[in-house]
Amino acid sequence: MQAIEAVGVERELAGIPVARVPAEYLSPDATTGQVAFRNELQSILRDVKFNDQGYIILPSDTYPDKDGAPTGERLVDVELMSSSGTRNIDIDPIIRRYQHDIARSVLSEFLMLGGGSNGSYALSKSKTDLFLRALESYITQVVDTLNKQLIGSLWELNSLNPKLMPKLVAGDVAPHDLKELGAYLRNLNGADINLADQPEIVDALLHNAELPELNREKYDASLEVARQAAKPPAKEEETEEDEQEEEEVSKLAALQEEVLKASLEYLKDD
Repeated sequence: MQAIEAVGVERELAGIPVARVPAEYLSPDATTGQVAFRNELQSILRDVKFNDQGYIILPSDTYPDKDGAPTGERLVDVELMSSSGTRNIDIDPIIRRYQHDIARSVLSEFLMLGGGSNGSYALSKSKTDLFLRALESYITQVVDTLNKQLIGSLWELNSLNPKLMPKLVAGDVAPHDLKELGAYLRNLNGADINLADQPEIVDALLHNAELPELNREKYDASLEVARQAAKPPAKEEETEEDEQEEEEVSKLAALQEEVLKASLEYLKDD
């Protein structure tokens, strides 16, 4: 159907090439030269296009009149026969449909968003993510092939230590959404899951943000300071003087209690 549509649009816009030749060129008794000329003219009519390389060469001979004098009627003539109706074909929707089909075939349909009256950020984001994931998949296939068929073969041919063989690793094509990642980390923190004690995870998060890796010494020192600050204050150890003072106070309290008891008994006897 697409081929028929394309042919119909071409014929409607450019017309159908029509040639007129003498009847003897079309008869079964045509000479070899006449048949060759007819075949060449058929090839020209089949391939003629209105472009920078299209052209037709025709003989300038004309039909003679009854007296043998030349007339204005040419022996061979070519023209483009156009449609006799008033039909107009709008080719813009056809072109746009083909553009969408081409973009969809390589998962890059998001390039067409914004060119029309519709399109949203959510739709653009989902289509862009799909395109970037597809690119990562293609790159991963190429990297795996190089690791298996190129690097491994070179290492084996040179009799090198397999333990020292390098490995190609594909980088990320799709950018990381730091906003969504930050929201996820906040949710983990709300669930009392602390990742600060795992420097490898912190390094991975910094890598996603395209930031340099941690300075482990400074990071460990800052963690230790934070731990010490979070500890409750320890009770002060009692000194020997404090113990002696407490002992004297307790003895004095016991003596006062005995004096009070003796006074009460004396009052009772009176």
